[in-house]
Amino acid sequence: MSGSMPSRPRRGGIRSNPRCGLEEKMTDFKFTLSRWVEFTLDMGCPNSCVYCPQKLLMSRYYENDGKRKSSMTLGDFKNILENIPKEVAIDFAGMGEPLINPEAVDMMAYAARKGHKVHLYTSLRGASPKQILRLKDLPISSFVLHLPDGDGLMKLKVDADYKKRLALFHSLNLPNVLYTCIGKVHSEIPGIIKVEPLETPIVSRAGTLDTNEMPEQVKLTRNFMAKTGKRLCRQPTNRR
Repeated sequence: MSGSMPSRPRRGGIRSNPRCGLEEKMTDFKFTLSRWVEFTLDMGCPNSCVYCPQKLLMSRYYENDGKRKSSMTLGDFKNILENIPKEVAIDFAGMGEPLINPEAVDMMAYAARKGHKVHLYTSLRGASPKQILRLKDLPISSFVLHLPDGDGLMKLKVDADYKKRLALFHSLNLPNVLYTCIGKVHSEIPGIIKVEPLETPIVSRAGTLDTNEMPEQVKLTRNFMAKTGKRLCRQPTNRR
């Protein structure tokens, strides 16, 4: 889970946490960075994106205990949420696809009932039609839908089943959805959704990506090196 950041208005950016309205283009997209907690519900993401350090994550997670629990339950989530103030937003994203967890939508509904703002980052991988339909009735503040690219950087097959899931989600006409793609969007996507997705380059946020294992067509725009030491807050907070 990720920590929090002080609230301040920003414009543009990649891998942001939108807080005030969604527009089709991130470059024209105003948002505020606010305090949030990011949940990874399951270890091991089936999308296996080449730009995601899954191997490093899994090796570190199971380093001292190969039998560690790999999936969060609704009961686990409720226990954790008891220790999170209501003004902290809950982001279902993390280092995996949230909707492969069968209780993911129940967790979102519970967080919303407890007074948290809820944000969902998803590729729809593993989502059932029932899960997708339930999303319309939840007070989710924003959706970021990660679309498959045309170069196979994300290992999500654009087959008949996926097309049905994407079409069903798009048919909900949710007002707060941002469609994104890392790289160039798959050629079959424009025939399913009538929205121009935001195509973004790749950023290695902590210097964790092994560029030697990445395809030639992958270009890093930035490679932030990991930093160690004390974490410093940029503005005072009344939390103790």
